[in-house]
Amino acid sequence: MFRYDTFDPHDRYPSKSDGNETNTTQKNKAPIISLVYFQIDPSGKSHESKKSGRVDAYYTLFRLLLAVSHEVGAHTPAFEIVVVTITSLVMFYFTIRDQPFFWPRMNDIRAGIFAMAFFSGVQSGIARANGGWESPAGFAFLCAFLVPAFAVGFGGCALMRARIVKGVYRRMQERQDQKKSSQPGDLRTINSLHIRNDSDTKDLDIFEDVEKIAGEKILEPVPIFRGLNDVELAVRFLQHNRTPKALRLADAIFDAGMEQFPNYALLMLLKAYYIREYQIRDVAQVEECLRFATAMKPPFDIRFFIFFEERSLEQQNRKEDLQASQLNITRYAEIMAMDSGARKWHLEALISLKNLWEYLKTEAASVDCIPYLLEVFDGHREKADNYYQQMLGKYPVSVFRTLFFLFLFLFSLRAIVYEDGGTEAGPLLR
Repeated sequence: MFRYDTFDPHDRYPSKSDGNETNTTQKNKAPIISLVYFQIDPSGKSHESKKSGRVDAYYTLFRLLLAVSHEVGAHTPAFEIVVVTITSLVMFYFTIRDQPFFWPRMNDIRAGIFAMAFFSGVQSGIARANGGWESPAGFAFLCAFLVPAFAVGFGGCALMRARIVKGVYRRMQERQDQKKSSQPGDLRTINSLHIRNDSDTKDLDIFEDVEKIAGEKILEPVPIFRGLNDVELAVRFLQHNRTPKALRLADAIFDAGMEQFPNYALLMLLKAYYIREYQIRDVAQVEECLRFATAMKPPFDIRFFIFFEERSLEQQNRKEDLQASQLNITRYAEIMAMDSGARKWHLEALISLKNLWEYLKTEAASVDCIPYLLEVFDGHREKADNYYQQMLGKYPVSVFRTLFFLFLFLFSLRAIVYEDGGTEAGPLLR
């Protein structure tokens, strides 16, 4: 997957040092950076990884709004209090409903912070309406109230997450029970019934119980998910359970999500990440998910991650091909080195044996030199034999080629030792 720990935002977004942009222009880019500058890691190992940057983009827009309100309403603190209170409440809702971070405690902590900001805004509004709290006791009460406010936000986020997940599992079970108990044609999966001719009408006896037929209703399939984010939230159990049944359940949840939300590229993108991380399906289907997501004409932020994921897959494929190529090159080089060594010492052994033979044919041959020449010949022969044996043991694929040269080696020795390759001893052995 594309990793953002090596991603330098200054390479993509110019800094103030360029001298061509003002601080306001940099702030205007902040929402776009929030949309794409983060890491998607379903395992939750990184506490900052999340499934979407839209919640943070909303938060950045609210911060810009707060900065503008501070400049515009510098003499109207009440307006700023209203902006802070409303912004905190909206962000608290987005956090507990969407649960953007894969690590659950990060969602809880942020929900607690937004809850503190909301209750602080409410308290500040009440204090200002009453003429202000100038006493230290009022400030101490405000600070003491922040701790339970954080606890409410923290616990409320955890409870909301559990409620969403349990609701999805319950409705999935209800859908299965509905399929088992319904008769063919009861569910809305069959759009219409067609009466083909008059004989069919007579056979149906539709007028025997008109009221019963008119009162029957086609069962509506139970909607499993209340929102798109519920799909991904319901499969986060893979962070602590990766058994085969858990993988099958996660795959079924994604299938149900695609059935209910068929035109959402974000869901296909998240499914690709889960396939890569947990292998809920064949890893080769990651490319298929990305292809389907691209065909849905996704918005800018989703298209951004699809692009980087496609580049990541391309780099991974190239890396695997390069590793295979390096392995083949290394193996080829090793084989050629052994083959070259075997050939070299093969020839050296033949040459040393020939030198010994020619020396023995001379009349002035000294017996004292014969052991030395024999030792040289035996050393060359042993080295050649070792190379041949290494090739046979390490690379049996080349066994026929190696055996062929080994045969030539032994046959050459026999031709020198024996006359005409026969059994009669040659001059060396006479």
